[in-house]
Amino acid sequence: MRRAALSIAAVVLAFAALPGSTGAASPDCDALHAAQLPAALELDYQQFDQTPGSGFRVLAEAACPRQAADLIEAWIAHTGETRGSPRWHVAQLRGEAGEIDAARDAAQASLRANEAEDAPFRWNAHVRAYIAFLDGDRSAFYAALAELEVGRATLAGNAINADFWRRLQPHFALGYAAAQTAD
Repeated sequence: MRRAALSIAAVVLAFAALPGSTGAASPDCDALHAAQLPAALELDYQQFDQTPGSGFRVLAEAACPRQAADLIEAWIAHTGETRGSPRWHVAQLRGEAGEIDAARDAAQASLRANEAEDAPFRWNAHVRAYIAFLDGDRSAFYAALAELEVGRATLAGNAINADFWRRLQPHFALGYAAAQTAD
C-alpha cells in the first residue's frame, strides 16, 4: 500500500510540473481521480480515511473536492464501510465544491441517531451547525453552536468544533465554501 501512496504522490507532482504550470498544484482533477481510484479502493479504513497524504486526502489536498467526494463514495460502495467519518468527509467536500444539496444529504447521513442529549462529544451539534451554515439558517446555527459551547468543558473535541464555527461565523453570508477561505 505504501507503494500506491508514493505513486499517487508522484502523479500529483507530475501534474504540478507540466509545461505552463506556475508551480502551484493545479492538476486535472478527473485524471488524478482516475489514476488514484484502483489503488485507493483497496486501502483499509485507516489508510483511506484517517492517514494524511493517503486515500481521499490526496485529491482533497490537491484542491479537488468533488473528485475526493466521488472517491469516498466509490470506496464506501466497494468496501461496504458503515462508519460515519467517511460520510462526514463527503459532506465537507461536497460543501467545499459548492454542491449544497449533496453536502446536506451526506451530513444528515452522518448524524448519530442514538446520540444522547448529554453525550460528552456533541457530534450531532457539530453536524447541525454545518447543515445550518449550508442552509443559511442563522437561528439553527446559533442553537447548534450553543450546544457545542455547553460541551466545551466536557471534551476538547467540542471546543475544537465550536472554535471552528466561531471562526467561520463572521463569514456566514458568504456560504460554506467561501467562508472556508475568508480572512
